[in-house]
Order: sequence, then structure tokens, then C-alpha cells
Amino acid sequence: MKPFPIAFVFLLFAEITLAQSDSAYLDIGRLQLKKEFTQATIIRAADIARAPSLNLSEVIRSWANGALTQKDQMAYVVDGITVADIDAYNIQDIEDITIIRNALGNQNGAGNLQLMALVRTKQWIQGSRHITFSALSTALSRKVTTNTSPYNQQTENVFSGNFQQYTLSARGGNQKINYGGSLGFVHDALPRRNRKDSLYDKQIPEINRVRLNLWGKFTINKNNILSAHFNYTPQVERSHMYEIQRYRNVDDTKKDREYIVNPYIKLETRVSSFFLNKFTFSYLNGRGQDSTNIRRAENNSALIRNIREIDSIRAEAFTFNDNLSFIAKVGKWQVEPSLNINFQKGFFRRATATANSYEQYPLNGSYSWSMQRRYGKLLTATPSLSISYGALFLLQGGVLLDGSKIIDSTYKNTRSYPFINGAVNLARLLKPGHPFDWKIFGSYSERFSGFDGIYQLSDFNHSSVLPSALEPTIYYIGNIYPTVIPPANKLATLWQAGSSLSLLKEKIRINYNYLNTEQRQLTTIILNPWSGFGYRIASGKYLRKQHHFSIEADIFHIDKLTWNSGLFVNMVKNESGFDILTSPDLLVFTEEPRTGGWINRIQYKSFLAGADMVFLLNHEERSMNMGQLSVEKHNTLQLANIFFAYQLNIQRFEGELFISGRNLIDSVTYPVSPNNKKYFGGGFKVSL
Repeated sequence: MKPFPIAFVFLLFAEITLAQSDSAYLDIGRLQLKKEFTQATIIRAADIARAPSLNLSEVIRSWANGALTQKDQMAYVVDGITVADIDAYNIQDIEDITIIRNALGNQNGAGNLQLMALVRTKQWIQGSRHITFSALSTALSRKVTTNTSPYNQQTENVFSGNFQQYTLSARGGNQKINYGGSLGFVHDALPRRNRKDSLYDKQIPEINRVRLNLWGKFTINKNNILSAHFNYTPQVERSHMYEIQRYRNVDDTKKDREYIVNPYIKLETRVSSFFLNKFTFSYLNGRGQDSTNIRRAENNSALIRNIREIDSIRAEAFTFNDNLSFIAKVGKWQVEPSLNINFQKGFFRRATATANSYEQYPLNGSYSWSMQRRYGKLLTATPSLSISYGALFLLQGGVLLDGSKIIDSTYKNTRSYPFINGAVNLARLLKPGHPFDWKIFGSYSERFSGFDGIYQLSDFNHSSVLPSALEPTIYYIGNIYPTVIPPANKLATLWQAGSSLSLLKEKIRINYNYLNTEQRQLTTIILNPWSGFGYRIASGKYLRKQHHFSIEADIFHIDKLTWNSGLFVNMVKNESGFDILTSPDLLVFTEEPRTGGWINRIQYKSFLAGADMVFLLNHEERSMNMGQLSVEKHNTLQLANIFFAYQLNIQRFEGELFISGRNLIDSVTYPVSPNNKKYFGGGFKVSL
């Protein structure tokens, strides 16, 4: 047996572990980060619960990274479990969201310049309300301006519709058991126009989604706690498109069905304050089925063609994770060796079928069918060691060992991925007792590039179903489908440095964070699309740098009036380069967008208000048409969220009435909102 498998098997059965209290540590999956020495932004669920939103990921952008925090720019961990889709959760189920800025997030799924969001769900607290019901309804509209070919004529459509969201949750428990459940329903629809008088008339899909979440925590004895969570989220999406072309009209009706089932369990075994073993098991089963009916009326020959397409998608993954930890204290010194063992098995299947027939010639139809399957197994060990001295400094280092080749003969990579993390409290170092706190941070990691068992379905995140780690970026010139090439062995390295300064007993909090990542990847370049040959494999690299600055302040904090405000600014520099220059303008370029957000929360007695803005400056859009490259730069300022609320406090229940809106002010030429929908309405919440 080779030295690496021997070392891996030895670590697999080693009994080292770390004892960490949940309140003092951030669980990012394969690793634990000490909260006191980690740069983070905390979002309370109460600050975003009033915004009308189909997806939870849509309403946190102002706090995190401006326009860069689209769903594919975030990796989510819920209660220590990396989940398939954060949008399967009700906002009312969530206590808070912690967005961390640390290179070690790479070790558990965060990609190139991605952030990691740690989500903590609500638990039963003695004396809290048992039942909560919330309802929200808004009117929504969308304006679409389109240049339609071949007439090169501009047409404008304005759609109106409605958005509804309801959540009912119940919780209870005692000192030994904690349990609860919630049922949510979301309806989001923009009806199609009544008449077909435009060249292009398309509806944003109507979506109906149900969210069912059940959870429980049972204290077996003083050393063992068992917790479980079950999530089931079915969804139906309908859309209709009508288009007038030169020789035909297209009438397209589409209906998609999807669901996600995602249960997980967790067993924590704790011995005093020096030993902890945390075992988790999670299972994902997701399915999507897309059915498309197209009716084409050919004007020149009066032929009517019907096309029916079925796209059946299924993703399944099993994940076993065990985190063993030990803690030793000598005075203010603390040493924490730990080991994480992770096993994942994933399955993906996609079947497509197409039937094509003319109504005038029903016997002259055609049919095609295809199937795509992918399997993957992953086995990793992550030993690490953390050394800290009181609240003064911390040093954490380790390595992620990829042993997947032991259990999967098709897996080609066998290597290790080192990481290191450090932080120093300069205020404590310079002079203890200062009325301010000043910390500096630094971390480094190599990106784990293997299959990571996390599937996301298309309706929920509007992107590829396949894991991002398996999907290389592929450029092609001409109408030929490129060959899929596995990613490079070493996908990316990430450097992070930062500083956090708090003044006036943490009433003012100033943060600076710098990220520098280099991503390497193999890319297929088609040199001659007409001949069927001329494929080249280009070794490319992407350099991305980001400066993040934020200032948060408690502007007023008196008995009757509080005002909390935060400003987040990001300066990003993206560079790409390849070892061949097929199309240098497209493949080799530098982009420097600036993004950010400004949030405000105000309370005066029982009145509350909030307003969030998002901006995007100097954003570059590149496109290739008939070999000609076009570049457009956009600047956008958006009123992302706004609400006004009045709190009701009566002996038997607590409640709230509110009006709210989202995306009310946005750019027409380049909206920050991906669908350019505007919401305005109101709702209420009652707790018994």
C-alpha cells in the first residue's frame, strides 16, 4: 500500500477530538472556527422577515456583498450541515445568518471568492411563544423592453401580478426535549397580457412552493444530545411565452415540477469541557421534471407543429460526517487538536425526450431520447490543530486529505490541501483595558476541487444541476457543443487578510477585508467549429481580488429611539488569462466593478422602519456576436427593501402590522434585481 493511503487510514481511526461549545464556535462543516477570532457579519432573521421574497437568498444581499451575493456566490451551512438549497427554508424558521470572511471556508464548498453563510435555526426557549403565524401579500409588476429580430423593433410590456407568503410554526419543549415544525406556502405570479398585440410577450413564471420543516432535540443524558431535522419542499412552476416572428408565431406553455427532501440527524457526545464527538448524517433526494408544449403556426404554408419535451432530473446524495475534538487548557493557553472524517456518495441522472409532429401530417412525427448519469464518492480526513492564548491571539492550521481514490477507482486525484488561520487582538496586546477592540486576521487555503456531494436543483437556484466542482468553464466559438473536460487538479488558492475595529463599547464597528484568489482550470477552446476538429485544451487562470469595507454604527441607542445603520462597499478586480490566444478580447480581460449596500433599522417606541439600498458601479458585460465583441458598462442604484411596522403587545399575544416593498427603485437599462420585479404590499404576524 502506498504511503498516502497508509497515513489516511491511520488518521481515519485516530481518536483525537475537540471540545467546543456551540456558543463560542462557528461550525462550517469540516472545520470549526472560533467566533471571537473570525471576521463575520451577522444578520438577524427579524431584519429581513418583512421583505416580500420568494427566496431567502434574495434578501440578504444588502448586508453581505452587494450585487455579488447572488445565490451562486454563496455556500450555505445550516446548523453545521451543508445544505442542498437554502431557499427550501422559511425565513420564520431562522434565527440568524452569519456571513464569514475567511479562506478556510474553501475547505467546505465555498468557491472562487465565494462567501460562506452559516444559518442558525430557531430553537425552543423557555417562556417564548408556542405558535406563530405570519402572512404577507403584495402587488408586483415588471417592465420589459426588448429589441425584436428581424424587425429590429423595440416593444415594451408591463406585467402585473401578486405575491403571497404564509407561514405557520409551532414550538415547544422543556429542559429535556425541544421540538417544533413549520408549514409555509409561497405564491409568486405575473399573469400574461390578455391580448397578443406585441412582437414579444413573455410571462415571468408563476411559482407555487410549499415548505415543510420539522425538527427536534432530545437530551439523552448529560453527555449525549440527539437532534434531527426534516425538510420537504415541493414546487410547481408555470410559464407562458408568445412571440411573433417573420414566418411563424410561437406559443410556448411550460410546467415544471420539483421537490427537495433533505433530512439530517446529529449526535453530540460531550465529556465535561475537554472532549466532544459530533456525528451527523444527511440525505438529499431532489427531483425536477420539465414539460414543455410548443405550438408553432407557420404563416407561409399554414402548418401547425406541436413539440413536447420532457426533461427529468434526479439528484441524490448521502453524507456522513464525524468531528472528534479534544481541548487542553494550561492557564490562559488552550490547545485544540481535532479530526474530521467525511464520506459522501452522490448520484445524478438526467433523461430527456422530445416528440415532434405536424397536425396536418400526424404520421410524420419524430422522437428522440437520451440519458446522462453521474456517480461520485468522496472520502476526506481533515486533521487540524488550534492554539490560542486567552482573547489575545489564535493560530489554527491543518490539512484536508483527499482519500477518495481508496473507495472509488475512477477518482484520479490523490493529494492534500493545506490551510492556516490566525488572528491577533492588538488592543489587548498594546494595552489591556482600552475602550476599543482592534483585531487583525489572516488565512490561507487551497481549494478542494473534488466532487463535494452538494446538488442544487434548477428551479430553486436557476443554475446547473451538476455540482459546480465538476463543471469547468467552457468557451466556444460557433454553434458546436463543446466537450466537457474535468477541472484542474488544483482549482484555486485563496489568501485573506483583514482588520476589525470597534469603538465606544462596540457602538461603532469598522471592518476591512482583503481576498486574493488564483483559480486554475482546463478549458475547451474550439478553433474551427465548421470542420469538427481543432479542439484545444487551454490551461487558464483567473485572478480575482476583492477589497471589502464596512462600517456599522448604533447612531441612536436611547430608551425610546434606536437607529442602527451599516454601509458595505466592495472593490473587485477580475483578471483572466490563457496559454492560447484564440480570442484574446473575450478570454483575456480585466474587470473592476464596485458593489455595496446600505442598511438602516429604526425603532421609536412601537414603530419600526427599515430601508436597504444596493449599488453596482462599473460592471462590465461582454458578448460575442458573429465574431464581434461588444462591451457594455453599467451603473445601478437600487432601493432593495423598505418597510414600516407597528408592534402589538397584548397580554395573550404579540403581533405586528407592516407594509413593505422590494426593488421599488431600480435601473431600467441594467437592473440589479435579476428579474426586474417590483413588490409593494403589507402583512401581519401574530404569536400566541
